[in-house]
Amino acid sequence: MPQILKVFYEEPAALEPEVFMWPGASEAPRYYRAYLAGTDLDAMRIGLTALRPEAYRPALLSLLQRRPRWWQVTPSGSVHSLFFAQLSWVLTRPDEAVALVGSTSEALPVDPASLATADDQERLPVLRRLLDAGCLVALREPAHHGYDWHLFAAEPLRAVLEAALQAHPVPGVRRFLVPYQKARTEERFYFEQWMLDGPSWPDYIQEI
Repeated sequence: MPQILKVFYEEPAALEPEVFMWPGASEAPRYYRAYLAGTDLDAMRIGLTALRPEAYRPALLSLLQRRPRWWQVTPSGSVHSLFFAQLSWVLTRPDEAVALVGSTSEALPVDPASLATADDQERLPVLRRLLDAGCLVALREPAHHGYDWHLFAAEPLRAVLEAALQAHPVPGVRRFLVPYQKARTEERFYFEQWMLDGPSWPDYIQEI
């Protein structure tokens, strides 16, 4: 059985106090986000980091390399800079990385520590300021077996991720692009567990 990589996207997206909830509707949509999830069907392990690193890491690095400077926010709220080469390790083993923030500038416009320590209401202004300054923010999300990555930016992400995945095919891994608005139920989010070998799947699911 293959490993499954799923990229759920919302373009554009609005942010709301419950920033991790979909969809945002409290403001005009002007941000972009993508949620990377995975399922190892052989082991029935769910989570992006449950997959082989080569299933997702090269494509993610292709996207992240557009920002030359990176910072890591730990679970305790400490913030420290990263060399780009260190991201390869952190993406696959994010136990000490609640968030990653990438920028083209030497310094961040706001301290990102609250991404780890504050509640949703307090994190939202920080996230907005980072995005408005051109930063890309990657938030670690808990999964059943490991973690997923949730990406936010002020520019589209879907096309870049699609091109990166097409440039890095991996034997034994199937990759899908799914608009989140079409996958808001648990059954649709985990479509690979019940419709993968069927005669067809909905036309909104795009296999790469």
